[in-house]
This record gives sequence, C-alpha cells and structure tokens, in this order.
Amino acid sequence: MKKTLALLLTITMLVMMLVGCNNTGTNTTPPDLGSVATDPGASAPVATGRTDVNIPLASIGNTLDPHDAGLLVDQYVINQIYEPLWYVEDDTSLTPRLALDYTVNEAGTEITVNLRDDVTFQNGEKFKASDVVYSYQRCLDNFYRVTDTVGLVSIEALDDTTVKFTLDGPNSVFLTNMNNIWIVSEKAVEEAGDQFGAIPTLAGTGPYILDTYDQNTKIVLKANPDYWRGEATIKTINFTPMADSSTQLLAFQNGEFDFCSIPSADWNNVVASGKFTTVQGPSKHVSYIGLNVGKQDNPLYDVRVRQAIHYCIDKESMCLVAADGFADVATHYVRTGYFEGAQEVGTDFSYNPEKAKELLAEAGYADGCDVGTISVINGGGGRYIKIAQLLQQNMQDVGIACKIEIGETGAILTDISENHTYDMFISGMTFNSSLADAYSSFGLFDNAEVLLKSNENIDAQWVDDMFNKARGEMDTEKRNAIYAEVEAYFHDQCCYLPVIHIQNLYAWDKNLNASAPLNNFEVYNWSWN
Repeated sequence: MKKTLALLLTITMLVMMLVGCNNTGTNTTPPDLGSVATDPGASAPVATGRTDVNIPLASIGNTLDPHDAGLLVDQYVINQIYEPLWYVEDDTSLTPRLALDYTVNEAGTEITVNLRDDVTFQNGEKFKASDVVYSYQRCLDNFYRVTDTVGLVSIEALDDTTVKFTLDGPNSVFLTNMNNIWIVSEKAVEEAGDQFGAIPTLAGTGPYILDTYDQNTKIVLKANPDYWRGEATIKTINFTPMADSSTQLLAFQNGEFDFCSIPSADWNNVVASGKFTTVQGPSKHVSYIGLNVGKQDNPLYDVRVRQAIHYCIDKESMCLVAADGFADVATHYVRTGYFEGAQEVGTDFSYNPEKAKELLAEAGYADGCDVGTISVINGGGGRYIKIAQLLQQNMQDVGIACKIEIGETGAILTDISENHTYDMFISGMTFNSSLADAYSSFGLFDNAEVLLKSNENIDAQWVDDMFNKARGEMDTEKRNAIYAEVEAYFHDQCCYLPVIHIQNLYAWDKNLNASAPLNNFEVYNWSWN
C-alpha cells in the first residue's frame, strides 16, 4: 500500500498542478493556486553591520541529508544549504528557485520543467537535469519523502536544462510537493557515500556551505561566494544545539544568541524588557499524541479505548500547562482557518471524562487498563514532556495506567518509523504549504502501511483509495470534500490525537533585520544595521 497518508513530525494541497508559467504546452490556472512567481526573489540585502549570526537549535539533530531529515532543527539548517525547484510561500503561492517554468500536457500526466542554467553546486559542478533526476530517485523509497513522490511513474532528463516528470494521472499535489524535495549534487553525494549527511559535503546549490558539523555542539555555515543570487550578507551562521529552553533563553539574554524562539513562560518578561524585537503570531504546528494501533495485545487496538483517551484529555489545561496560554486547543489535526478546505468534521471529543469511563466499560475495561509507555521526545522547549505528564494524569483519572519514557530523539524516531514497538508517543509537526500536504503527511509516523493495515478494524485500503482519489481530483471543492471524509474517519478512529496549536514566539537583537515566516526560514534575507 502506498504511503499516501503521512502523520506528523518534520512538514504540506490547495495548489493545483495544471498551472503554467509560460505560453508553451497546455496549461490551465485553477483559482486556488494563488500566483506563480517568475522572479526567484531579491538578492541579499546590503551589509552595513555585523556579518555573523548566532542561533540556538531546540534539540540535537539527526542528519543533514536533506532527504532523510524528519526533524525541524535539521530542516532549519538544510534550508540554508539546499534548494528545491520551487518554494511555497506563506500564502501558498509558488516562487521558482532552481526551476524557471513548466508546462503540463493535456492529459495532466506529464510535467516538463525548464531549469536555470546559471547555477553551480558548491563543489563547482554545473547544476544539471541529471542531478534533479538523481535527487527525486533518492526520494522514491525514502521514508520521509515517499509521500512527496506519490504518483510519480518516471523522471527523465531531456537535456541538461529540461526535466520531464511522468505521473500516473492528474495530480493535484505533486507540483507543490516539489517544495519538499531539495536538489543535491549526484557527484558530491556519491563521493561522500554513507557519510553523506554526517560530514560537510559540497552537495547543495544554496547560499550557505556546511563548514563545521558536530550535531551535538556546533554547526557552522559559511556564505557561498558563488551563490547564483549573489553572496549572502550574513557570512557566518553559528547554530548551537541547546535542548534546555531556560539555558537557551539565558544565553540569548546575555548576548550569546542573536535570534531565539522564546519559551511561553518567559514571553511577557522578554516583551516587557523592551530590549529585543519581538514577534508573536500563529503557527501551522500541531502538538499531538500518536497511538500504535497495530498491537493486538494492547488495549489501544480497540477504538473505544483510543476514543476514551481522546475524551479524557483536558486540552484547555494543556494550553496553560504546556504553553502558558500561548496556544489554542487543537480539535483536528489540520488547523481550520489556516488551510483552505480544512473542516471541523467527525465526533466532538471535547473534555468528557465520564464519557471516557463509559467507553472503557464497553470495551471490557471497567476496572481500568494499562496501555504501556508514552515515548516523549525531549524537544519543543519542554512542551512535549509537560503534555505527557498532564496526559498521564488525565488517563489515570479515568482508570488508564501508563508510564512516561523520555528518550533521545533519533532513537524514538527510529522506533516510530521502523521498529513500531512503541505504544504511544508525543511530538509535533508543522505543515509548510497547504491542506493536501498536511493530509499527505498522515503516514509519516503512524505509518499507514504497517500499522493501519495491521489493525483489522481499520479500513486502510479505503483510506489509501480515498487519498489516491483526492490526488487525482483537480476540482478544489470536490477534492476538499474527499479530504473531509478521510479526516472524519481518521478523527473518529483516533489513530492520532491533536492536542494544541502553539503560537510562534520569536525575539531577536534590535539591530538584526530578521523575519519569522510560517514556512521557509532563510537567513539569506537577513542583515545587520
């Protein structure tokens, strides 16, 4: 079964595929695409002050292989080094990066992309169509990127600056999913071998080159002097992993960092100090609870137990405890109001501990049950640990026992994505582009193929068929109706339990001209006064 679902950890469709950027071939322009820019964006701002910037990372990363990265902290760094064919902006419009334009055949099964001819990789090699082919082929069977290539039958380099993607049918998500696939140098990756992603490698086309990589202590990027849009104003980026949010904040206040995500408990004090530029805004992030529905010997195999857990969660308290009130209750996985077509469908799982007890009794657990272990990633500024602690208490109040295990990020992700021995886990995910990207993310952590299919009470084949149907539906209203059906089904099956939508709380040095967009985090656009 194709992994057309993709659940929750590193990132995103309102955009329709049949949109052309030039006057050749057959193109149509659906109303939900927004604009397709022809300008890749302005060059770097003029330097007038410092040329370095110091930024903390919320946890230790896992890899800088752009096709294997599932963590946001890795993706923050990767986004400075590598580029996709297009970027999806906050308003879901497409901005070309390594692509110039494209055409689509009348059947909607072939996308021909014209590439820039003025780009070189950081190793000095010319950027060519063959590198695009190589990059996409690396993603076809890749756990973190397979959903971005759903429907791709073949990819062919017609010449050095032209690539043809052949699809299995009209595809409403493929073009926008290109945002999620960074292009790498075939030569550089092959030379690095198994060490690619673990050592500095000149495999990108982006504005920064990986200079020093110690994922535990320091990651240093240097400006690419030959970057095709012009050398960056900020010449050095120093990333420092620092999981403890209090230590991170103190270092920021002492001037060791220039830009920082502020813990919610400290936000009001940071704003009141008047020392920093502060930005508070919404996010496309959801903090959630993932449930392993594939263990027949665990009470979680029964949907009534999973629903009981959802009913027993006091999400209002979680907003206060985990985010000090700087969050909103998440009733659904995809946040309504931020993705066109996202809808409030399915059962209302508002806090109702008595309903939880009734469901447990129906499932044969009137005297309670033990659902095993909640695996928690030590990230999110301590937010996930707080959610786990309150969840444990909420479940205990209705008779469900569990223990909490705080683990190393890489080990937990491996268990979730490969071993499937976990019982429950708590993490989060941010979606970068649109509704279809969010829905295509369902298989990433609860792994539709392995887990849903292993539960005889979940119609995994129907889910897969519905996602494939939505992928080929080019009418926005009809496509969103299909997604609503799937969302209602998943929502009621409680394979994942959305908890809160955090707010973005950023602060930075007043002399730093920075930004905090919803989607792409690009230091290239920053400068100092």
